[in-house]
Amino acid sequence: MFVSQERLTLLLLLGVIGAVVGIHLLIAAMGPGYFAHPFSSEAHEGDQVSLQGTVGSVAWTGTGGHLLLTVNGTTIFVPAETAAEIQVQQGEVVRIIGIVQVYQGKKEVTVDGPEGIRVLSSSADPGLDPGTY
Repeated sequence: MFVSQERLTLLLLLGVIGAVVGIHLLIAAMGPGYFAHPFSSEAHEGDQVSLQGTVGSVAWTGTGGHLLLTVNGTTIFVPAETAAEIQVQQGEVVRIIGIVQVYQGKKEVTVDGPEGIRVLSSSADPGLDPGTY
């Protein structure tokens, strides 16, 4: 069937594949926020960032069905596909995980999917501690 060198090569290949799958599952289990840095004015375009605060405004774009949120004075762009899957209201405390983008010379955070927005407490439920995420 296989000679010893072929068996060793096959075992090494299976070991590498197993390690890659294991690392992938570990990173997926940690979630997108694990590698995100807190948003600041020093954040660069393309950085993955997190931002926590109160939603100041909620508006739909005139075209495309996208959602624009303002959290702590920062614009959060939510593409239409993601906006259809979430419900966020003004006054809610949220945690945002997204990518820094520059739009018309101003930094904003673009959310990639519904997992990028988490409502920590709503205006109707002020008893929740927004620090527990």
